[in-house]
Amino acid sequence: MELFWALGLFRLLPEFRRLEAEHQEHLKEELSLLLSRWRAKGGFLSAYSLVGLSPEADLLLWQGAEDPKALQALRRELNCISCTLHQSP
Repeated sequence: MELFWALGLFRLLPEFRRLEAEHQEHLKEELSLLLSRWRAKGGFLSAYSLVGLSPEADLLLWQGAEDPKALQALRRELNCISCTLHQSP
């Protein structure tokens, strides 16, 4: 089985850190549910925290899929959820 691979680096913007704790938790849960849904679809998906390791990024998403359209579909969903309003790609 041949897989196409994609890496995505995300940095939380200062606006996210200024949100109330409850709102931050809601956005993190929304992202977690999205990633869980994509893991269940098959392929490969892993998320790594880069907090404290890299000043350029806070989150690394590593994705593998048989169809490159699946890579693009995940990125589209990430761009649609409200959590990405507080992230820069």
